[in-house]
Amino acid sequence: MTVATQPRRRAGKRPNAVEKRADREEKEVLRRRKEMVMNAKIEDFFGLSARPLIPLPGTPVVSLWEWSPKLRTAMSLITMSRVLGALLTDISDCDETFNYWEPAHFLAFGKGLQTWEYAPQYGLRSYFYILPTSIISFFSAWVTGGQRVFGFQGARIVMSVVQGLSELFLYSSIQDQLGGSVARLFLAFTCLSVGMYQAAPAFLPSTFAMTCVCAAYASFLGGKGFRTIFFAVMAVLVGWPFAALAFLPLAFYIIIRCRLSHWLSWGFFSALLIGGVMVTVDSVFFGQFVLAPLNIVLYNVFGGGSGGEGSEDGEGGGKRGPDLYGVEPFSFYFVNLSLNFSFVFVLALLAPLVTLLRYPIATTQRKYHIFLFLLSVSPLPHLLFFSVQPHKEERFMYPIYPLLCLAAAITGDSLDFISSYLCAEEAGSSEEEGKKEESNSGDDADSNGKAKSSGGGKTESKEKRSGVRQFMYNSLRIISMLVLAGSVIGTFSMSLSRAVALKTNYEAPLRIFREFALSHLPTAKAEERRRWEEGERERVICTGDEWYRFPSSYFLPDGYRIAFVRDDFRGLLPTPFLEVESGDSVIRKSITTVTSTARPSMNDENREEMSHYTDASVCDFVFEYRNSTSTRQMSGPDVASSPLPKDGYDFGWKRGGKREGSDIAHHSQRIQWRSAFSHRMLDPDRSPSLTRAFYLPGFSSHYNAFGEMVLWERVDRPVGRVRRREEEGIEGEGGGKGGRRDKRRKKGKNGKKKEEE
Repeated sequence: MTVATQPRRRAGKRPNAVEKRADREEKEVLRRRKEMVMNAKIEDFFGLSARPLIPLPGTPVVSLWEWSPKLRTAMSLITMSRVLGALLTDISDCDETFNYWEPAHFLAFGKGLQTWEYAPQYGLRSYFYILPTSIISFFSAWVTGGQRVFGFQGARIVMSVVQGLSELFLYSSIQDQLGGSVARLFLAFTCLSVGMYQAAPAFLPSTFAMTCVCAAYASFLGGKGFRTIFFAVMAVLVGWPFAALAFLPLAFYIIIRCRLSHWLSWGFFSALLIGGVMVTVDSVFFGQFVLAPLNIVLYNVFGGGSGGEGSEDGEGGGKRGPDLYGVEPFSFYFVNLSLNFSFVFVLALLAPLVTLLRYPIATTQRKYHIFLFLLSVSPLPHLLFFSVQPHKEERFMYPIYPLLCLAAAITGDSLDFISSYLCAEEAGSSEEEGKKEESNSGDDADSNGKAKSSGGGKTESKEKRSGVRQFMYNSLRIISMLVLAGSVIGTFSMSLSRAVALKTNYEAPLRIFREFALSHLPTAKAEERRRWEEGERERVICTGDEWYRFPSSYFLPDGYRIAFVRDDFRGLLPTPFLEVESGDSVIRKSITTVTSTARPSMNDENREEMSHYTDASVCDFVFEYRNSTSTRQMSGPDVASSPLPKDGYDFGWKRGGKREGSDIAHHSQRIQWRSAFSHRMLDPDRSPSLTRAFYLPGFSSHYNAFGEMVLWERVDRPVGRVRRREEEGIEGEGGGKGGRRDKRRKKGKNGKKKEEE
């Protein structure tokens, strides 16, 4: 209600309900006018008023079903899917463990493993990216009583929820600008795809780039220019530099439709702001000026070439660049995305073609359909660029996962649009033909009765042909709806099957170390923890060829550390960070001193470094995989005997014999081991591809071959300083070395007898 139409207030009397309502409406109108003026000024500054981001925003012209869930419902579905992924998924990439979880654990708790990328002389990784996660994990562990395993889970849940919020932001923008049909399909594909389920909780820069891609595209659809640029720059600098490929369609559209000068100015400002903070933080940790995104690009693009002779095993040795870590064929990503997205990936590949087909039949809002085409091709530059690269990894596709779901949703909406248009067009043409035929038959009836009957026969035949065409087009409409429904149901079924397969086939390492960590909680193992805190050294968990399966130091209790012994692998392994100073020194200063110290043993050629190995004789635990063809003869249900070599070790479980070059006879005594924790794990070399990739009830368990991941514990190892004090007391009572040996022998027999009982 405006000022001219509102009722006049009577002087000297209190306003009634109608007058109060009129005042509120007047204030609301004034507020909206001020907001419109301010928005107009902002849009004019950005150059958006004359050329908006979306030429004609709104829903498509023809759509039979525009319903989509409300934001509250969508938030519940997305959050539930992401939290379940954080709790149930395993770590599928060793880079996630050693390049991100280990440095984060070091920043939070002062211990962890360091890779060559974090050496100051290389500086390929950014401490600015891992710092927030380390803080979250520290406080999560502090809330749960200092348990680092809960700090790990808490950090994963927070990262998954943040990713879910970015997806919700994108869903809201799609709902407002592209219509309920696209939004509904996008929500279904993101919540039901196993690819999104696996990628969201991963602690990787490509996952962070995926979060920023969602936020940038959501801002772009909502007409927020500065936010679009800010999130795009954050994805490239803080996340992953190669994520810039996901923004190429947006850049193309901005160059054509918008004022480029304003976008460039805001891009420069965002890069200066984000890059300045990141360089400052990284320079403090590395002790020198470091621009990690530039170093990554230089190494991956210009790092190839030969710098020396390779090793005898062909791993490392003089060459630089990403090809050192494996090459894959061109079809790798197409197969991988088909497994992770099934029907969604097929619809995403069809999106450009289907959106082109809808353009000729669109009588209005053609610019809107052109914009849909740009969105449908948004994942293709990223996909094609990495498909031609020799080195391929699944995580390289993470930034375009939401764009694949968006492109698939656009395909579904385009099929609905085309079928709806054809049905409506046929219905209109049939109605016009019927009216024309009726008028012609009426004129014939007035002139000649015979002509009237002839006209009636023609009308009946045309009605039959029109009915056949209508049936065909209605069938097409039903088929398109069945295709969409089948895509959603098929995606859910295949995603569920693959998620179960990944969980049951590969959960053994994370499950073993989680059980190991929970079994050493202070409430349950207070006495053991006290004894090891008083000892001179930590207990050592060794691993050889299975080094890449180690989840992270978050799963190691107090008084334990991971170590690597030489086995068949001949590449560069991580090494522990230097010990953080304690006592009167400031913990923050000592951490930056450690991270800025150059490590001469590091190299960027994946060349083996012997100083990164540990002597097998100090191992208290061994983490090993026994495949389905193991010939190892156990001396009991959970006890094994194995000599420990000097140069490399081989327990004989994988090959039934010793490896060449191993000095098996170095230790003449037989070391006693027992299985502390074990769980079955898939043997991929002896399992069919289908049952390996998907869980098929009744078939997977029958055709798949399983080995066993085992954490072996050494049972004849003296335990810390407490055991030595007992031995010293025994020696004093015995009055000589002979007496001490007799007492220890007697105690050892008693202990063995007690264990057998």
